[in-house]
Amino acid sequence: MREFRSENSEMSDVASAQDLMRGFVVSRPGSNLKQKLGSAAAALKWTQSRAKAVLYGEARRIDAHEMERLEAIADQKLAREQEKEGRGHDAKHELERAFAMVAAHLAAEAAQGDRDAAHALRKIVGAMAVA
Repeated sequence: MREFRSENSEMSDVASAQDLMRGFVVSRPGSNLKQKLGSAAAALKWTQSRAKAVLYGEARRIDAHEMERLEAIADQKLAREQEKEGRGHDAKHELERAFAMVAAHLAAEAAQGDRDAAHALRKIVGAMAVA
C-alpha cells in the first residue's frame, strides 16, 4: 500500500485521492470523460457524483475505505503494467531469437549456392522487419 504522507509532504488525503483518481480515470475505457468517469465510479463502487467530486478536488474529505479502494486499484494497475513490461521483454527476446535463426538459415542457403531460397528468405525477413 502506498504511503502518501511523509515529514516533508504537505499533500492532503483529498489531493492524494485526486491524483490517484486522475490516473485511474484516464486509463478507463470510453471515448469521452463522462464515460470514463462512469466506468471509474462503477469500478470503485462509488456514485458518479462522488467520483467527479474527487476527480475535480471538490470533495471535502476522503474516507479511509475510499482511500483504501483507490490505493488498491492503483496498486493493481501498477502490477499489471509491470507484468506487461515483463512480457514485452520476453516477446522481444523471442523475436530477436527468431531473427537470428532466420539469419543463420539465410547464411546456410547462400553458402550452398541456393540463391532462390536465400532471396525468398531475405524478402520474408524484410517484411517481418517492416511489420
